[in-house]
Amino acid sequence: MLLILLALILYNWESSPVQGSKETKEVAQKVSEPLIKEEKESDTLIFSLESILGVSNYDVRLIQIDSNFVSEDIPNQRLELVHQGNATLQVIYSDLIHSDFEKVEFKDFNSDYIPDLLIQCASDVRSNWTYNLYLIEKDGPSLKKIEGFNEIKNPDWDYETGLIRSYVVSGQDYEELYRINRNDSVERFEWVIPTSPNTTE
Repeated sequence: MLLILLALILYNWESSPVQGSKETKEVAQKVSEPLIKEEKESDTLIFSLESILGVSNYDVRLIQIDSNFVSEDIPNQRLELVHQGNATLQVIYSDLIHSDFEKVEFKDFNSDYIPDLLIQCASDVRSNWTYNLYLIEKDGPSLKKIEGFNEIKNPDWDYETGLIRSYVVSGQDYEELYRINRNDSVERFEWVIPTSPNTTE
């Protein structure tokens, strides 16, 4: 197993983008609570990408389209990447998603040291959270959705291995490892890493 993990580390290192500065990495690693640029009637959250990409007039918008929060299979939010011109508003990207709490975070999930877009999806009875992940591409800019990411519980990016670690709270807590494939989907490895037993059970 150690040899397999080492091979994966070398694979991800060779295929990863050129690394940025130490300061940039520290910013990208930190989960941030982005400043809300504007809020309209409590159904639209607007976040500026200027502090992330250094470009103005590009916003991420999360718009509530349904007050139904019952099932994560039913979209209740519309995500938009928009560009504001002098007199126009251009929607560059749009997607329908589900989000229980409308919580938005920015954190790097592909080692390019650009914080990517995380939107909370759902939470189970043990408060294991799942998220929708959109990689932020500086050229454009643009958003790239990672399919299947919303099935990963409590995801965190590991810079050392280039893998996603999932820490799951259960009767027996455990960890899982995932990677982002070139077709913009996630792949789970077959092994599970046991963690310390849940002492609260």
